Amino acid sequence: IFLFNIVAVFIFPAIGRLLGLSDTGFGLWAGTAVNDTSSVVAAASAWSEAAGNNTALALATIVKLTRTLLIIPVTIVLAIYMARVHRGSNADGSHKGSFNFVKIFPWFVIGFLVAAIVNSFVPLPFGLPRILSQCGKFMIVMAMAAIGLSTDLKSLVSSGWRPVALGAACWLAVAVVSLAVQNFSGLL
Repeated sequence: IFLFNIVAVFIFPAIGRLLGLSDTGFGLWAGTAVNDTSSVVAAASAWSEAAGNNTALALATIVKLTRTLLIIPVTIVLAIYMARVHRGSNADGSHKGSFNFVKIFPWFVIGFLVAAIVNSFVPLPFGLPRILSQCGKFMIVMAMAAIGLSTDLKSLVSSGWRPVALGAACWLAVAVVSLAVQNFSGLL
């Protein structure tokens, strides 16, 4: 999946231009069709740099972070469901299927919420938001480089073409469905 997220960083802006997407349309598309947050931000940054504004970047980031926040209720509902389905005890006496909120909660979301609250309600010194924005972009580039450098290409190739084909099919389906939904809802 990450392989195709990297591809999206490079080709989504070009495809968006070919399709005549607006800044809003591209932001919605990148935010919904690209899976990894750093890849969403990278693709939308490339679009926004070319457009000369931050509309696509802001919208793509909001859409992606909204998707990320949906992890909370989905995780809680699935954990409760699985705890009820798998009742009983394990061989060591621990309870099978017990619900532990601390273990299942995606704690990184707290960082997103704190950053949003601080940015919305705390007056920051002049110039600090721009510096933080530049630092954020740099860290995203570094994170993507680190992931790319740690990718085991030998393992990817040895696993065969089927996983790559499945990833490509899923990636393409999500990208097309995202554009179709925008089209049918009148946003495209």
